[in-house]
Amino acid sequence: MLATRRAATGPDLNVAMQRDARPWSSSLMIGIGFGVLAMIYSLYLAGYLYHTKAWTQPVDIWLAVDAGRYVWNGALGHVYEGTQAYALPLSFIVMAPISGLVDHFGLVEGSPFAVPHPSAWLLVGPYSLIFGIFLLNAVRRMAWDLGLRSRLWAVQLLAVVVVLVPCFEWGHFEDVIALTFVLHAARRMMAGDQIRAALLLSVAISSKQWALPLIPFVVFSAPRGRRLKSLVAACALPGALVLLVLGSDWSDASKALFSPANLVGRTQGHAAFYESWLGSKTSQVSRTVGLLIASALAWRFRRARDTAGILVSMAAVLGLRPLFEAISYSYYFSPGLLLAGCVGLAVTGKVSWRDWICPVAAILWATPRSNSSSSTWWWVGEAILLAITAWQVSSRCRARPAQLRLDQEHPRGADTSKEMSTARAAGETSWTQ
Repeated sequence: MLATRRAATGPDLNVAMQRDARPWSSSLMIGIGFGVLAMIYSLYLAGYLYHTKAWTQPVDIWLAVDAGRYVWNGALGHVYEGTQAYALPLSFIVMAPISGLVDHFGLVEGSPFAVPHPSAWLLVGPYSLIFGIFLLNAVRRMAWDLGLRSRLWAVQLLAVVVVLVPCFEWGHFEDVIALTFVLHAARRMMAGDQIRAALLLSVAISSKQWALPLIPFVVFSAPRGRRLKSLVAACALPGALVLLVLGSDWSDASKALFSPANLVGRTQGHAAFYESWLGSKTSQVSRTVGLLIASALAWRFRRARDTAGILVSMAAVLGLRPLFEAISYSYYFSPGLLLAGCVGLAVTGKVSWRDWICPVAAILWATPRSNSSSSTWWWVGEAILLAITAWQVSSRCRARPAQLRLDQEHPRGADTSKEMSTARAAGETSWTQ
């Protein structure tokens, strides 16, 4: 009977059941290619463009190197002592071997004092770029799950522009790690597996806390009997790391985790209109308000079950971050914009310029400018681009065909839901009967 159903519905079922035979090929080629170009820009091209003989290297990357040194020397609980790091320690654990090599070979770092040619950058730079390969692989796997069977490399190139370029520009490889696991968590959500999604999300949060607002969405989306398990799975790893550092070094860890610095006056960031309303407490209050609003959005979107609905929900939650930061940077916009661009893949199963032109423009518009910290017009332009992106995503969702609710028919796979939808379109009630 199964063969009869497949014959009736055409080749779509067979296509949907296929697995990507080369999930790493384009990821490696594009990731390595971007890494080579990024290092050429850092060592040579930037100096030529800006008429300087110094290498261009992001200052923030040295925060991870300094914190990784504590891990390498067996002081994981003291990673915030004497450093300005504020991310959770997973990325410092990842950086620890490189910190050990820097010390072993006596390489020169580019911080806290400006060094024109820090020898450690020749090791730290390429290593930090390696993680882009894993992000590109996650993007390809998600695109495949959403039904894309050609031009997968195009989505990966768009991810390079939207994510890898701004993250390298600011030296935040931990954001790349976090977004990689967020994408895999989204894939598990689309497959109806909230527990695994929560576990993957816990790894993302342990690398960077901006993934924390997704916990309410994962928990509220789970069936009532699994909500507590989802909450525990999402909080276990980051909670253990927080307890470790607080128990080992309360003074420094509590300041780094619960009292984020309000970097007023940073010329390369984009200051919010409320940047100094509450002085040093501005960032703390604004992030708390953002987390509460994200929780409200998660409750509103808790019934999202189709692939497009899940992506829209996660993009909306993550897209709130730049709006509740006293100082925003270009890589803050990357997670929400990448997921927003993928909504078109979920609806149409193909790459379309109309889904990506505004996310790419929003990232390019967020490129640092010397006067951007006090520019109201910059925020006006960014708000317009974000609004158009939101309208485009909304119009895509309104125009999408009715999709099968994953929790009702087949809670284990988004691909299978597409197969069942195809079968229904042919007048069948079930492709397995």
